[in-house]
Amino acid sequence: MVRPFTSVPVHSAPPAQPVLQRLTVAGCHGGAGTTTIARLLGRIFPTLDVQFAGLTHPPNPNGSPLLLVVRNHADGSRNATEMVNRLQRFRVAPLALVVVADGPWPDPPTTKVRLRMLETLVPRIVRFPFVTQWRYHDSDQRPPLPKKVLRSLADIQEAVTAATSYRRP
Repeated sequence: MVRPFTSVPVHSAPPAQPVLQRLTVAGCHGGAGTTTIARLLGRIFPTLDVQFAGLTHPPNPNGSPLLLVVRNHADGSRNATEMVNRLQRFRVAPLALVVVADGPWPDPPTTKVRLRMLETLVPRIVRFPFVTQWRYHDSDQRPPLPKKVLRSLADIQEAVTAATSYRRP
């Protein structure tokens, strides 16, 4: 089932200057890893609690920053390309594309080419690693986050902060 974009509040400014912004998190396809990203971002942005997307109408009508999530397989990269092209028709630019690994293997050649092309249309592409140990633990019983996951979350946080601190003339 495809659900419409949902905006959620995000605290993106330093604590000295709290500013409430909204962040839209959208999956380019089902199974992209959007729920996982939303749950993990909830550790950084406590008010973040949404995960789905669909593009049946222009997204984020309130002008909130848009974070896209995609899996790193060939079909996922095709969906990401289509999503970014549709967004351009709405004159919406995502602040980042989070590419969630579907396994410990390298990207397929098709995915590599498509992501390289998307680099010219999306300000930041954040790689999110495959975590083998997560296959063996319930989400509420997982050990502390691996360093590679923390690095990816820091990259996402940096992209959100950069987008929300930029003011259009």
